[in-house]
Amino acid sequence: MATSATRRMLLGLAVMAVVVITFVASGAVIQLIFTSGDYDKPVALTVYSLTLSVLLLACRNYIHMPDGQENPAETSLLTESGTAVPAEKEPTWPKRRLVWALGAMWFASQLTYNISLKYTSVATNSSLSSCSSVFTFIFSIVLLRYPLCRAAPISAVLMCVLGVLITALNRPSPKTDLAVQENILGDCLALGSACCYGLFTCCLKLWVPDERMVAYVFGMFGVVAFALGVPLLALCHVTGLEALALPTWGQFGAMTANAVLGSVASDYLLSVAVILLSPLSAAVGLSLTIPLSLVVDSTILGLHSFKGVYTLGSALVFGAVVLISWDTYNIDLEKEAEVVSPQARGQEEPLVRAVNNWLSLDFDKNTRKEAQELSPEQVEDRLNPDHRMEFGTAGLRGEMGAGFNRINCLTVMQAAQGLCMQLIEKFGEDALSQRGVVFGYDGRHNSRQFAHVASAVFLTKGAKVYLIDKTSVTPSNPFLIVHFHALAGGQMTASHNPKQYNGFKVYGDNGAQIIPPVDSEIEAKIADNLTPWEDALNMLDLDTCLLKADAQSKTIDPYDDALYTYIEQMYHELCRFPDLNKECNLKFVYTAMQGVGLPFATGLLDKFGIPKSCVSIVEAQAHPDPEFSTVAFPNPEEK
Repeated sequence: MATSATRRMLLGLAVMAVVVITFVASGAVIQLIFTSGDYDKPVALTVYSLTLSVLLLACRNYIHMPDGQENPAETSLLTESGTAVPAEKEPTWPKRRLVWALGAMWFASQLTYNISLKYTSVATNSSLSSCSSVFTFIFSIVLLRYPLCRAAPISAVLMCVLGVLITALNRPSPKTDLAVQENILGDCLALGSACCYGLFTCCLKLWVPDERMVAYVFGMFGVVAFALGVPLLALCHVTGLEALALPTWGQFGAMTANAVLGSVASDYLLSVAVILLSPLSAAVGLSLTIPLSLVVDSTILGLHSFKGVYTLGSALVFGAVVLISWDTYNIDLEKEAEVVSPQARGQEEPLVRAVNNWLSLDFDKNTRKEAQELSPEQVEDRLNPDHRMEFGTAGLRGEMGAGFNRINCLTVMQAAQGLCMQLIEKFGEDALSQRGVVFGYDGRHNSRQFAHVASAVFLTKGAKVYLIDKTSVTPSNPFLIVHFHALAGGQMTASHNPKQYNGFKVYGDNGAQIIPPVDSEIEAKIADNLTPWEDALNMLDLDTCLLKADAQSKTIDPYDDALYTYIEQMYHELCRFPDLNKECNLKFVYTAMQGVGLPFATGLLDKFGIPKSCVSIVEAQAHPDPEFSTVAFPNPEEK
């Protein structure tokens, strides 16, 4: 009985065969529409065909992947053996501007390809278009930081250039009136299409790392094609480059069938083939369009006759595609190996999967490095999503470090995303933008970074963010929530816990610590928002995990209110005998225990009228020290 991996491989090969046949047939149909149907309108045909990609937006929730998966969202990339690695995260949605940039590249690639079919045979076009692998190699060096000096890709480039020259110098001879008379313009357009496609594939890999977004991205290309195509059609009509004209019903039917099958369906099936097989297999499979197009052009359609040396040129291009695809595959394997923990490497697959899952989410270089150095036992404990730290009435609190059961930039961002969505559901986005939230931090390690990460999350939703960007005492946070009529607040602190601890303490709109069922509501929203929001990441300097200057300028720093207004209100509500206080002869000794209380404590005593001569400050413990180097345990109740 065939194994699941074998079935997937066979299904992938079948899908790839359909894609290859469809691509070649589509090129032939387009060329015949131009030459035999008196509808020589490549721009109109391109705009119409690509606009129909919006069908993927309507169908993407109903497109089923093999083995009963709803769509690629149910699996992450497959191993070469065909073993599916379940995804632990929500899909990463690319920003709109990136989708539009990708759509423009895709539109340019398809437009130049279709126009080139007016001036090149299907066979020549397939050979030249396959040079996209060479352009992909070039752009991979620039954009994806692939190594330059490697024998295989350099040899492939030389083979490809030689193959293109041979085919260009030995053009096929037309056999019928329907055959295209080739010229250099067609070659340039086909190579331009290959260049655009090479840039497109590199940017797609860079900007859309999650294959679950394929249907969405390609569907959006239909919107982009319409937005770019309508003005282009008008421009071509005005300039006389391509007059607007309606096709006959027969031509319209052929164009529609070709668009749905040769563009929309084949593009989606190609993404399925990549997932079922591998990018290498898909690239090599697509290169089979070269020999197939030769057979179709010369034998089935009988349009051109080809010299033997032309076949040699096509074979060189085919070999170049295979060679450069194989080299790219090996580079990708090396890159994947780099992110696997040395300790986990060689262990059971679940450990490797756990490390890679963490690295796919974590954006802090320090905890990423730590995760790669964990022992197998630590990986199983800390990088297991099932061991995720629970969000309770006190928020989050625990040891800092890499892992789902630790306090770090990722778990803080996840908690902030959950809190943000809970507030939006409860109060609405308008209230969030008008009333806002308050964030503050103490002097512990990473507290400032955590407050900035949480602030970035709320800024992406248009919230008014009060960020106390100096160390502040915890009670000032709930005070400011009430003072500003904010919806909630969060203080990054671990109170009197040991130095390796930190936390994310949350207060409600009444300034009190949250109570059930609010904690459960936030916990549920956290579970729905585990993937870091891209807009939030873009607001952070990922080297420091602090807000970039332009993002920080959108926050409000209420430090003076956190200190002086708070002290003023304490004075008015609690100071009953200010005149007697000035005559006080009691002696006070104050220690901040290397926390952040000194400005508040001394400011409050001064406001209450206590003479400075009565107050002694323990200087060795007066200022924040995240190491708490003068105490064994930062708790005044402990010895």
